[in-house]
Amino acid sequence: MRGFGNAEYEERVKKARQLMQENKLEMLLVTSPQNFRYFTGLDSYFWESPTRPWFLLLSLNHDPVAIIPSIGVTSLKKTWIHNIKTWQSPNPDDEGVTVLQDTILSIQSNKCAVGCEMGLESHLRMSLNDFQKLNANLANHSFVDASPLIWKLRMIKSESEISKIKKIVSIASKVFDELPKHLQVGQSEIEICKIMKKTLLDHGADHTLYMSCASGPGGYDQIICDPTEKKLQDGDILIIDTGTT
Repeated sequence: MRGFGNAEYEERVKKARQLMQENKLEMLLVTSPQNFRYFTGLDSYFWESPTRPWFLLLSLNHDPVAIIPSIGVTSLKKTWIHNIKTWQSPNPDDEGVTVLQDTILSIQSNKCAVGCEMGLESHLRMSLNDFQKLNANLANHSFVDASPLIWKLRMIKSESEISKIKKIVSIASKVFDELPKHLQVGQSEIEICKIMKKTLLDHGADHTLYMSCASGPGGYDQIICDPTEKKLQDGDILIIDTGTT
């Protein structure tokens, strides 16, 4: 599974620029893990740490610029992104805001519109205080919601994306079909989900980011929580929900 070739990411940036022009945006500021990964290809569990923000700036006429904590340089250099600026982090007094604003000014010092992840199912992965500071320090720039642009871009899948979606769906379907062969009365939900996760990886999945489980004699009353030590009994109904890539 894993990621894509450079051409896929370059095409995504190209299409993003077309949408930016249509929406009169000079820049697009990306901060969320899912969209940073979408444009750069960087895949890391380091996102689980909320201490350090990561920024990616897309502009109409310049190569993408990543503004990241120095700990991430080695990993990001393995992607197609070559223009990388850093700061030493953790730094509670300035988590990259100065480097970010200087980079924005180096691209466009005059008044311009910068699109941000502000809307539906989106979020800024930087503190509100830092975002307000950025707005105050760049008073001539306007920071506007670019979520509809990103949604429009990401809703239409490339052939490469469709191929990977088909593959992971086929892997998950096969594992669900095989799972009953590994189950027996007396196993706990935790044990069952461990089997499920291992089998997914054995069949070629990269990550299992989400797996909830529930069971009971008359069904189940939730499907959002982690598996428990509850042991499977004869006649129980078992449900597993997973998000695997």
